[in-house]
Amino acid sequence: MRIKDQSGMTMYEILVIIGLLGIFSVYSVWHVTNVAHRQRAKDLVRVSDLSLISEALEEYYADYQILPGTAGQVFQSILTTEGQPCVDCLSLENGWLPNQLTNYLEKFPVDPDNQDGLIYRYTHNGSSYLLDCVLELPANVEKMSNDGGLSSDHYELGSGVGVLSF
Repeated sequence: MRIKDQSGMTMYEILVIIGLLGIFSVYSVWHVTNVAHRQRAKDLVRVSDLSLISEALEEYYADYQILPGTAGQVFQSILTTEGQPCVDCLSLENGWLPNQLTNYLEKFPVDPDNQDGLIYRYTHNGSSYLLDCVLELPANVEKMSNDGGLSSDHYELGSGVGVLSF
């Protein structure tokens, strides 16, 4: 009696491998799409937050003809030397924006991540101000490059866009 050479794969083994590859492919596509949706949502929050802060700064300037905070100082949404994010962003001890804005903002917005370079920044020269942040979604690179600012890798907003930089 002859024993067959068993060096090939059975149809069952091939179907199992194809099924596993299909499952991994679907999961990979879902994961990549989900990451992009989260990045898009966080970028929308960032743009909205900077617009809100910008409106508060415009109102403050209209009321006092000066911008809050020391001219030339850079205010950042990360406060501690350990890089811990702001927890209570309206208190006088923890607010990352100048305290004069407490009457113009319900709370001081912070970046959804607020770490590893994903923060909000504010500066001014007395009459013009600049706000900026980094947008995560690769599709927003053009938005950061074409906002009129001096930095092509940050989204910039304010009366000092194209004039001031960090």
